[in-house]
Amino acid sequence: MDGLTAAVAAVLQATVEDLANSSIEPVSRTPERVQSLLNAGEPGVAYEILCDNLYEDDIPAPRHLLVQLQREAVAAGMDGGRVAALLS
Repeated sequence: MDGLTAAVAAVLQATVEDLANSSIEPVSRTPERVQSLLNAGEPGVAYEILCDNLYEDDIPAPRHLLVQLQREAVAAGMDGGRVAALLS
């Protein structure tokens, strides 16, 4: 498992209950969508969806996991700004 996949999985695990219980229908489907993308070897798309949907419903995640996610995203050539919005 690469670093981005592990970081996305860690944030997903920490937020899965809040995501699944969201009243916003696309957000409530996030856990299954993100896990499916991780299983398919698409951590970049999973990262984008996870961050966007956490932001959409203002779902908190542990800061240390978000910092690690941002580090791994940047290392993988992704936009770290998606996580920056969650850290502010």
